[in-house]
Amino acid sequence: MIGMPSILQALAPLWIVAGSSVLVLLADALLMRIGDVDKDRGLSGLKGSLLSALTGFVLLVALAIAALNFEYEPRLIATPASMLVVDSQASFAMTLLCAGALLTLWVSLGALSEVKLHFGEFYPLLLFSLAGALAVVCAANLIMLFFAMELMSLPFYVLAGFDRDRKQSNQAGRDAFVSGGFSSAFSLYGIALIYGATGHFDYPGIREAIDSGGGLLFAGAALLLVGMLTRISVFPFHQWSLGVASGAPTATLIFIPFAVFGASAFALTRMFDTLNVAELGNLRLTFTVLAAVSMLAGAVMALRENNVKRLLAYAAVAHAGFLLVALCVSGSEGRFAAILEVSTFVVMQAGVLAVVAAISTIHNRWESIGDYNGLAAKRPIIAGAMMVLLLALAGVPGTSGFVSRMSLLTVSIGDGQIVLTIIMGLSSIVLFAAYLRIATAMYIRTAHGGTATSPPFMAVVAIGVCVVVTLYLGIFPGEGPLAFDFLELVRRAANAS
Repeated sequence: MIGMPSILQALAPLWIVAGSSVLVLLADALLMRIGDVDKDRGLSGLKGSLLSALTGFVLLVALAIAALNFEYEPRLIATPASMLVVDSQASFAMTLLCAGALLTLWVSLGALSEVKLHFGEFYPLLLFSLAGALAVVCAANLIMLFFAMELMSLPFYVLAGFDRDRKQSNQAGRDAFVSGGFSSAFSLYGIALIYGATGHFDYPGIREAIDSGGGLLFAGAALLLVGMLTRISVFPFHQWSLGVASGAPTATLIFIPFAVFGASAFALTRMFDTLNVAELGNLRLTFTVLAAVSMLAGAVMALRENNVKRLLAYAAVAHAGFLLVALCVSGSEGRFAAILEVSTFVVMQAGVLAVVAAISTIHNRWESIGDYNGLAAKRPIIAGAMMVLLLALAGVPGTSGFVSRMSLLTVSIGDGQIVLTIIMGLSSIVLFAAYLRIATAMYIRTAHGGTATSPPFMAVVAIGVCVVVTLYLGIFPGEGPLAFDFLELVRRAANAS
């Protein structure tokens, strides 16, 4: 039996982030007493530095502990009734999520100031949402999963509508809230049916009773998974992501690939293994069709879109289809491809959004593809970074996107999914053409009369981290100059379930 110190150590990133979110909220309230509250809601000088430094310190500590747990505590540690479990997969996911929150913080430091949104409540909201995401990837009980999803989502709704003086941002917050309610309703109904069929909320109990569940279990699993698929924007449950992409402040959008997509994807990986979806004929056929439709629809709609952030949202629908391809393959190979796809995609997508956030101002939010005409002549380094990340998202060799795409193709062919493999190849070609439209605007078309603002230093650091990670993992996916083998780390996480 695992002792309490081991549980506390394994879940330390969650406790630290959850507890610190309250402290940061109190610190913001105290700092607001400095100056005129009605006229000086924005953070500047000492107030902004203190809150951002405190939040950054919390995220660094949580990131370090999660990484150490992954390296030195690979065994399964579970709380009573398996409400939360920490294994290699959970520790890997927590490390990725904390790193994503840290990147979001770095970009937001200057980007929110440029659009006059540098308010103190951003920091506790970020931490609250991260705490929920950390609980999501550790949940091995349906009730805990539901509450963790709500804890992750509620702060995100506020972040989506953070620019409350802008109509589009208010609409984004409403879209996120309505879709979240839709997702939660389906999930809760599905959880009730699963409990009625099996008598269990915990994953181990459900796995043991799965053979006797019958049609009630199938219906519950379908409803639960519909709710989860809405979170990762699988077609046709993707509409909310378009509204959020159009209206939410770009600096807050950076957290979506990590928290909403990433955490939900890791939860789905554990859930698919528990429900044995790959071996359930009807469910597997359903998700195979959803994967195919998501890949094609997402790629085609991205090719037709002129708004850069909506283009990225449509492309994310196609990547959600790629993820479903891996999840429909049973065993550790399917989990390996799924975790690799999630890990690489969130870094690349966040990097592109970080570029958009870094050059945005209150007067020019860089939303249309035409806004990027001649960017390479004005800001060659920023344009070069965006070019690398776009090529990686398209799966060009030498980038991490190529490594994950080859892994998906390998497991799909190995599982006999030839039609899905062909559709994935076609979707990748269409996505390449969609991403190439932005690259063409930056490097070939004539610049318009506007100017590109100098990006904040910390935003440049965040973009640089994304580019370096993307290129390094593409060139050295296995053993390289650094003392770690990324593919081996992913395989360890995949073998934990």
